[in-house]
Amino acid sequence: MQNTVVDKKWEITMDDFAKEIKSKGLDTSPCSQALISDGAPSIQDGFAKHFSDIDQILDEFHFSEHLNLSARLAFTDTELERKQWVKSCKGLAFANDSTALLEKISDTKNNQSDKEVKE
Repeated sequence: MQNTVVDKKWEITMDDFAKEIKSKGLDTSPCSQALISDGAPSIQDGFAKHFSDIDQILDEFHFSEHLNLSARLAFTDTELERKQWVKSCKGLAFANDSTALLEKISDTKNNQSDKEVKE
């Protein structure tokens, strides 16, 4: 299936979109542009194919959605614990501390694995 960008008035393939953007002179040098999206694989793959030097960023809504889903899976006992974990993760993300965020997520996953083994 082709990657397709759809709007109410038009539909184009990602290949056509890439050609159009490049023909307009978009500067795609490192760190000059970023794509903010919902993280759909078709969008990420299409941009990676045509604009490999553009950073891809997950939008805040979908980031929060993924965090909340992870929290529901990791913290099945209390809603308060889930909310505190999500708030802490968002704080790290918005402070641009990706290292601490990834460590927190990894630690949570490892603690849950240990918990499952003991039960």
